[in-house]
Amino acid sequence: MKKIVSVIKPFMLDQTILVYEDGNKIDAATANIDDLPNVVLDLARQYTLNDIELAGPVSYLNGIKKEINELEMLTYGTNSINIKVISN
Repeated sequence: MKKIVSVIKPFMLDQTILVYEDGNKIDAATANIDDLPNVVLDLARQYTLNDIELAGPVSYLNGIKKEINELEMLTYGTNSINIKVISN
């Protein structure tokens, strides 16, 4: 199973986003915090995956989750991505 995993640190400008398949890292990307929704959505489309796990401050991540969902609906006309917010 493929999924995107990222631990978000709101006060850091650059964030690391990892793509896993069956527990093995297959790709990594760095994104500016402002571009995070775009980069996550691009990776999800590139690797044809629907599962994303974001860890960090829950209220902040719920805002990013909303941005990703809105961007996906605006760009692709669908909300097929499942985003799980994890408190760390």
